[in-house]
Amino acid sequence: MTGAQPADDSDIVNETVLWRRIGPEWYVWDENANEYRITSQAFQNYRGTSTMSVLIADECADTADALTGLRGMALPP
Repeated sequence: MTGAQPADDSDIVNETVLWRRIGPEWYVWDENANEYRITSQAFQNYRGTSTMSVLIADECADTADALTGLRGMALPP
């Protein structure tokens, strides 16, 4: 992992709602809860970097817009 931290973007205020798209490899069926759950891998930084991709919710028309063309992807609640 790189030692440098990404710069804090002052244009994104703390109250900004961010969405993380979750790929099908990152959710599994939980027999005990009888529902799908997200694995912790979904919230790990990208391949040894200090970055993680997210969407700014206000920049999307709706959740369907955020998932257009991305079969199997989900937005966790």
